[in-house]
Amino acid sequence: MPSKFIKRDFVKNGFYHIYNSSHEGTLLFKNDEDFSLFIYYLTIYLTPLEILHKKLPELPVRYYHKNLANDITLFSYTLLPDHFHLLVSIQNEKSLPLLMKQLANAYMQYVSTVYKPKSSLFSGRYKATQITDKKNLSHLARHFHMEPVITQNKSLEYPWSSYQEYTGLSQRNLCSTDIILKDFPSIYAFKKFHEKKAYQKSLEKIKEILIEDIF
Repeated sequence: MPSKFIKRDFVKNGFYHIYNSSHEGTLLFKNDEDFSLFIYYLTIYLTPLEILHKKLPELPVRYYHKNLANDITLFSYTLLPDHFHLLVSIQNEKSLPLLMKQLANAYMQYVSTVYKPKSSLFSGRYKATQITDKKNLSHLARHFHMEPVITQNKSLEYPWSSYQEYTGLSQRNLCSTDIILKDFPSIYAFKKFHEKKAYQKSLEKIKEILIEDIF
């Protein structure tokens, strides 16, 4: 039976949690170069073109035609060795499947060239769940930011999540942060929101949109 999270009936202006994981026994990202390359493709596809021109002036023109910044807004992300999370909104129904196809194809081409894997890279099709209550956006972003802390014994300054963009520690600027930060009177309050005890109490409230098992 198909997973309930194999969702393809996307709606205009909807908010979505996107998740995919590696094939059993493999890793999606083995080192910093792998993580960086995936971020690089997110940058190409989701950075507004006028900014992308300045950020990556040597980018081949063919990539400009794959840019989806007018159709998709990224609010939060986390990349872990065996899976990743994205929190996005879409301006049309076809943009999200196109983004995920482009990301998968580009990254798999890199992996095939560098590692020559003997099995599939991903565990299957990406999973998605719609966030219908905007109050859950900040809780879900916090979940992304806290997962490396809880499961990998990392700090909140983990380099492959959007936490650093929210707190001014990174100039990556992949995310639109306003919609989540408006819930907090200050960056200090946003940081306090990430305290472990408060986070763990909130997991039950958002379990239906987490996709993966609560750890």
